[in-house]
Amino acid sequence: MQQSLIVAATATAMVTLSGCGGVDSTTGTTSTTSTTSSITTTTGSTTPKSFPTTTSWFTTKKPENPSEPLTGDDVAKLMNDEFHAFDSNDPASSYGVFLRATERTTVFCHGGCYQGQADCRVSGSVFNPEVMVNETTGGLSFSFGPKAGYATGYFVNRTEVDTVLGKCAWAYDGGTDNRYNSGCGCRAVGKNLCSDHASAYWNLDPDTGYTTFLNGTSKNVSGCSLDDGGDIGINFYKGPAYYQPGPVSNQMHQMLEWRSKQNNKGLWNEMVLDGEAMLERLSVDPAKVIPAIIYVPSLSPDAKAKAQEMAQDMQETWNLPSPVPIIKVDTTAKVGEGGNPFVFETSNILNV
Repeated sequence: MQQSLIVAATATAMVTLSGCGGVDSTTGTTSTTSTTSSITTTTGSTTPKSFPTTTSWFTTKKPENPSEPLTGDDVAKLMNDEFHAFDSNDPASSYGVFLRATERTTVFCHGGCYQGQADCRVSGSVFNPEVMVNETTGGLSFSFGPKAGYATGYFVNRTEVDTVLGKCAWAYDGGTDNRYNSGCGCRAVGKNLCSDHASAYWNLDPDTGYTTFLNGTSKNVSGCSLDDGGDIGINFYKGPAYYQPGPVSNQMHQMLEWRSKQNNKGLWNEMVLDGEAMLERLSVDPAKVIPAIIYVPSLSPDAKAKAQEMAQDMQETWNLPSPVPIIKVDTTAKVGEGGNPFVFETSNILNV
C-alpha cells in the first residue's frame, strides 16, 4: 500500500492506506513538511536507504495550465465504451475500466512509513462484462463495504495505465500491501513494522542481508511473476511500469483473458499502478490521468456527497480549472446484456 503524497498545507498529513483489492482501509498519521505548491517525493538508488529517510529527492510541481476536464457525458461514454470493448480473444482490445475504491485522490508515495507496508502502490480493480460481475444479478460486483469511503473512488485513463502507470496485475486479491516492489513482488519476509527493514516498505534484498535494494531481477521480486514459471492464477502479470525505469512488456491483459474463462466472476482482481509515475503524470495533465470520480449509491446514501468533495479536493490539489465530473456506478445495469453501468446525471455538475 502507498504511504503518502505530500500535498497537505499543514505539517501533518493524514494518510489513508489502500486495502487489498484497492480499498482504503486504515488511517494513520505521518509527519511531513510540505506546501500546497509542490509535491515532494523520493526515488530509489543503487544503494540502500539511510534510515529512516531516503537519500535521493525530486520535487513535482503542480501544473500551471492543466487542461479542462472532459464533460460528464463524454467521460461516462468513454468508460462504458471501454468497459464493453474487452475481448478475451483480442490482446489489443480494451481491458475494461480500472477503478480504485477510495475516499480521496491522494497518491501515497514517499511521505513516511505506515506499519511497514509497501510504498507508492496505487491499487484497484478492473471491471468488464466478464470480470467483477455478480453472477446472480448480472450487475457489477462492487461491494467492498457499506461506508461512504468504500462507495467512492476514481477512474484512471486506460491509455495512461497501458503505457505508463500499470505496474502489475493479479488474477485475484494479491495482498499487495505486504509485497516487495510496491506490491509487485514476493511477500515480504519481515513483520509489518516500520522498524523492521525486512518489511515491504523498505524494499531491501534479504539475499544481501538487507544492504541493497531489490530490483526487477531479484528473486524476491521477479520470482513471483509469470516470467519465472509461476502459477498463472496466483503469480503476477507484469505491466509497463513493473520496475523503473522500464518499460517492460505489458502482460496485464493476459490476466483478464485468463480470469474471463474462470468461475466465480464476482471475485475481485487487483491491478497495481506505480505511484511515482502517477505523481509525475498528474503534474502534467491531472484530468487526463483521473478523468472522473465515481460513486456507488447502492452502497451508501452518502456516496454522492463524498464524491463531490473528492472532485473539489482534486481540483484544488492539482490546480484544475474546474472539477472532474462525478460518475454514478449503477450496479443494477445488466452488463452482460449490454447495459451501461456508468451514468452521468446533470444534477452532478459542480459549479466551483
